[in-house]
Amino acid sequence: MIIHFNYSDESFASQRKHNTFSASFFGKVDKCYSFSPNDIDDRFLERNKAIFDEKRGNGYWLWKPYFFKKIMNESQFGDYIVYTDAGSFFIKPIKLIIDEMTSSDEELFLFELPLVEGQWSNKSTISTIFGSSNLELLLSNQVSANLIIVKKTKNTINFIDEYLELSQNRILLTDFGTKKYPHEISDFIEHRHDQSILSLLCKKNKISTFSDPTDYGEFPYRYINSNRIFKLLDKERNYGTCLLANKRESIYIYYPKYIFRKLLSKIFKNAINFSRR
Repeated sequence: MIIHFNYSDESFASQRKHNTFSASFFGKVDKCYSFSPNDIDDRFLERNKAIFDEKRGNGYWLWKPYFFKKIMNESQFGDYIVYTDAGSFFIKPIKLIIDEMTSSDEELFLFELPLVEGQWSNKSTISTIFGSSNLELLLSNQVSANLIIVKKTKNTINFIDEYLELSQNRILLTDFGTKKYPHEISDFIEHRHDQSILSLLCKKNKISTFSDPTDYGEFPYRYINSNRIFKLLDKERNYGTCLLANKRESIYIYYPKYIFRKLLSKIFKNAINFSRR
């Protein structure tokens, strides 16, 4: 079974609704959960009150590993649990990615960004998970937390347990750790919270990563910024673009923009090929 879930408060309820529809209609998942703050257990909220009182990420995205754990407890071994951001929109069946996981014998689907770890993970989180940092780690590509696919196995249960446990540490998850402990890299930009924890756990456990299946993977130049180290990896995208990584825009605006980018890209490539004749 393929189980999909998303989460948002009321301010993103419309995007969440479109995401759920697209997961079912285009993504062809078997079951959808559309979570809101009301679905979080009161005891868990109270235990992590200092984090959930923060507005950013509705409690710095702590709900993400929480709902992974909740669904894992209710699912069967061998089930696939898919998380996507509420603003994203499926345009292809998610099974295309799961087939790639199966052929690669992987239990987790995570993909890397063309951005480096040292600019997006603070010192306290790196030190806690790795003990110390090195240049290879700091210049490695950070893993995205916008799309995560987990096959329920004994190994992934342990992985999600550690993800959840570390995410309940306020110093590691929130911006508190960044303010308390100065970063060792002058080019540090911002801590990425649960994504930083997920990325470092991935590297600690030597988990293989895949290419970005979103439209940002198709057009990675969109990540380029004068302050960012841009490090693009050459990985095959056998499944192509399966979903659009929209955030706040209406999908009725975002999708035409995506089609326009594809058209421009095709024209540009044809022009280059013509000039080489």
